[in-house]
Amino acid sequence: MIELKNINYEVGNRNLFHDLNLSLPHGHRIALVGRNGEGKTSLFKIITRQIQPTSGKVLISKNYKIGYLPQDLVELSDKTIKDHIYETSGIAKMEHDMKSIEDALKHAKSYEQDKLLKSYAKLQQNHEIFGGYAFESRMKEILAGLGFDETDHDRMTHEFSGGWKMRIFLAQLLLNNPDALLMDEPTNHLDTESLEWIEKYLSQYKGLIVIISHDRYFLDKLIHSTIELERGKIHAFPGTYSHYLVEKKKRSLLIEKEAEQIKKQIKKTQQFVDRFRYKAKKAPQVQSRIKMIEKLKSQCPVVEKDHKNVRIKMTHTGRNYQEVMKLENVFHAYGDHVVFHQLNLVIERNDRVAFIGKNGSGKSTLTRLISGIEEPLKGKATIACNHDIGFFAQESIQNLSYQNTVLNELLSIHSPLTEQQLRNLLGMFLFAGDDVDKQVKVLSGGEKSRLALCKIMAQPYKVLVLDEPTNHLDEPTKEIFQQALTQFNGTLILVSHDRYFLDHLVNRIIEIKNGKINDYKGNYSSYIYKKREQEANHYNTDIETEKPRKTDQKREVEKIRKREEAEKRKELYLLKKRCDNIEFNISNLEENKKNQEEELCMPEIYQTPEKIKELKISIEKIQKQLKILYAEWEQLSFEIENF
Repeated sequence: MIELKNINYEVGNRNLFHDLNLSLPHGHRIALVGRNGEGKTSLFKIITRQIQPTSGKVLISKNYKIGYLPQDLVELSDKTIKDHIYETSGIAKMEHDMKSIEDALKHAKSYEQDKLLKSYAKLQQNHEIFGGYAFESRMKEILAGLGFDETDHDRMTHEFSGGWKMRIFLAQLLLNNPDALLMDEPTNHLDTESLEWIEKYLSQYKGLIVIISHDRYFLDKLIHSTIELERGKIHAFPGTYSHYLVEKKKRSLLIEKEAEQIKKQIKKTQQFVDRFRYKAKKAPQVQSRIKMIEKLKSQCPVVEKDHKNVRIKMTHTGRNYQEVMKLENVFHAYGDHVVFHQLNLVIERNDRVAFIGKNGSGKSTLTRLISGIEEPLKGKATIACNHDIGFFAQESIQNLSYQNTVLNELLSIHSPLTEQQLRNLLGMFLFAGDDVDKQVKVLSGGEKSRLALCKIMAQPYKVLVLDEPTNHLDEPTKEIFQQALTQFNGTLILVSHDRYFLDHLVNRIIEIKNGKINDYKGNYSSYIYKKREQEANHYNTDIETEKPRKTDQKREVEKIRKREEAEKRKELYLLKKRCDNIEFNISNLEENKKNQEEELCMPEIYQTPEKIKELKISIEKIQKQLKILYAEWEQLSFEIENF
């Protein structure tokens, strides 16, 4: 159990948190969300005591072990993956101490043996509790799930890139089996296959999980509730992440209406003040109204500026080619590492393509080949409109002019947009107010990535090639970016592990595996469906083609399959039954609420104030019950739909 009480935290002149209170019960799965800069990572660091709050307390149950996955690059010991994980888990020290006692026992005198045996028994007990004897098999399973080959286990950690080092750290974290997992953008360094694996792994995890992520699919599959950080305060939403987005929209509309009503009241009151300001007889009323205006201003909620109203149409002019890009018999390698051999690929006008595959499979290499940034070692790459390609990757930030201001960086390019439209575009990507006058050289890595994306969006490209463009975008900005790409009337090529993003943008999936490509028509969900269908057909074919002597084995496989299907049917039946019961309860409560509201509207009720109070309390209680039931119903409906 983790509890935060009256937490305040100041950064410079800004109070990031205002008397923040939060309880994180064991076993809950929570999404921590909020716009960039609201303090999500700082909150994690306060919980893990990496930073101290200005005031307030962090209460953590005794012996409660917290595992923290940071967003930033981690340093690992300079050992092999296997030795690093054994050492950081404590298993290596336990086994070393046990071996030392075993050696000591060989030469110990009789009066020394009892003490040594007690120490050995305690070490052995801890070793068993920690799963020491099964540790190696668990390590192999987790490393495989995160995309490592068994040959990688004996490679030195410094041989791996930053993304793969984060995976090693994640494996180390999972193997330590903490009571709570705090994960800051865990999906940033994972490919789609590893994402599918980590989702299954975490779905069986029994401890507390708190996740900061912009991956909607990832959150929807794992979390039970959402906590939003906004202007130093916490707002809790039960149910899935998708449910939070719906409720957040409703809440924003209510806040807008409330703000609008208060502003109307302020305007009306101000008119009275202006009219009677200089009349002595009205002086007390004027002073009273001035105080009222100040009070109303303090009560007026802050309405978040909605950049969704800003529309930047990404379009192009000039000649269009049917075949935008063509790779013929392409061979490409880096040293001894062969990435592609005899690769053939055609991308046509208005294709909206996603490249997917494991990290290191060649997705980024393929984007560079089709963009003309690299040339194949062998084979032919034909690019119809080389000068009309907008290419984005993490290296794109190197193409920024670091002496420019943010605004001047956009004004320096050839763009059909006006200065005001460019400012609007920067606002969409979280460069607001004085931010546009900052020099590029002082921006963080994430800010530079967002600026590089802005530059691409502001230019009339026919083809966009975007390698992981959403890594530094929060959910509202990503949604705006997605809308802009939806309206783009050219050819779009994406590398992304964000499945929701892909689902709403692409019509073709290119899977890269073992240096070859598999081409699928449709979006990401369609691709997953076809893959599972292929796997099922392959499994059935294997059973059908078995030799007669394996009849008993076939029967056993069929028996297991039928039993699993029966269990799944039973599980689905129970889910539906629970859902029906909740629907029945909702219906009864809604009917009860309606009757009480009608009773409250009757003229005779106003003769009995106690009855009015009683009805209002009852209606409020019903509303709270309905809110909980709606969240449960939505969660169950989602589980049934995705069963």
